[in-house]
Amino acid sequence: MNNISTENLFQIDLLHFILHEIPPSQREDIMSSLTRKMKQEARFYMRESVKESQGIPPEEIKELFFRHSLEEIRSEISKKPFMGEMFTGFSEKYLDASSGPQAT
Repeated sequence: MNNISTENLFQIDLLHFILHEIPPSQREDIMSSLTRKMKQEARFYMRESVKESQGIPPEEIKELFFRHSLEEIRSEISKKPFMGEMFTGFSEKYLDASSGPQAT
């Protein structure tokens, strides 16, 4: 596990309105770094802008979750005054593809 002790792994990760500020070319690396440091079955919470002018499409967020072993528990798109449309998602980390969500 890349020499990371299980004592140093996170049980909960939170990203709050930051991913859209990271250049698209660096998002995969950021997500890899975050999820690599999470315990199995750790929770991942994200709230992110999905406005066209400054945000990330919800489909891209969900694809990032899937590619980084995060099984979606719940997500929603909502609209708040002064903030606009936002994605809120809750996921859980699974160990590998064999223990993750099954295609239906």
